[in-house]
Amino acid sequence: MSFRIITRPLCLPKLASPLSKALVSQIRFATSSSVPKRSPPLLKTTSTEARQLLIAQRKLRPIAPHLTVYDSGQTWFSASAWTRITGVTLSGLTYLFFIAYSTTSTLGIPLDSATMAAVFGGLPTAVKVGVKTLVAAPFAYHFWNGIRHLVWDSGRGLSKAQLGRSGVLVGVLVVGTVGGLVGWA
Repeated sequence: MSFRIITRPLCLPKLASPLSKALVSQIRFATSSSVPKRSPPLLKTTSTEARQLLIAQRKLRPIAPHLTVYDSGQTWFSASAWTRITGVTLSGLTYLFFIAYSTTSTLGIPLDSATMAAVFGGLPTAVKVGVKTLVAAPFAYHFWNGIRHLVWDSGRGLSKAQLGRSGVLVGVLVVGTVGGLVGWA
């Protein structure tokens, strides 16, 4: 069985006359070979007209169609975005640290564990708490909200009330985890 593509124009906004003929959206239908064969309409254009056609078509496209599928009223939208942001931040910082750790030895800069512990131990208490909090907060949020996402992936906890309760639970767990990590030693 052979197939071919048939096209037909859709409703379009009014454009300049050469462009209005050229700007044709296509709907493709797969049909059998029993339908009489017709060639799709072709239009010869100059490179300038083709460029103007491309610009006109791009103006009709949505800027970010993937964002239109989300309902902004859902409470999980920002939680999902922040989980991704914290994950990228933590992995980026980890990569930077390991690159620095592996290259400083060849440059003669001391960045071993004993040196880092001595430098960190010599900092004022407020700076230590701030540094620990800046590292622990994204880690704890990413960890607990990741578990929340795994629960959602199983199909549970998706009602509005459950989303709100799990958000509060994640917040409490993050604060407790950050407090525990910052207060530890």
